[in-house]
Amino acid sequence: LNLPAKSVAFSFTAEKGLVKCDGCDRRPVRPGEYKQMAGRAGRRGRDKHGNIFFCMTQESKKRQMGRKGDGTVPEASAKLQNNCCKRFSKLALSPVEPVTSFFALRFTSLRICCALVMQGM
Repeated sequence: LNLPAKSVAFSFTAEKGLVKCDGCDRRPVRPGEYKQMAGRAGRRGRDKHGNIFFCMTQESKKRQMGRKGDGTVPEASAKLQNNCCKRFSKLALSPVEPVTSFFALRFTSLRICCALVMQGM
């Protein structure tokens, strides 16, 4: 969506990370897509900053929040938290993929631009 928002929410799992539906299938979100979507948080001229939320699926949350009776985190749950952090760090800190332009400058486009400049636009 091409619109600003005060807050942006993502669904994140330790097993799959961030996924999106591309119209046919679910696939992992690429670093550039994540940064573009997260960058929508905060409305220009209205908000000084935006909010980004990560929601975990119920199954991941149950496993991650599981604790022993003494209050310590079970080893499997600690590994899940670590895996979740590693996946997020890799996604958020990875460089953005290069953008390929498909714009082709044609004589007609150049002529229209020159005409607009001559008219003072």
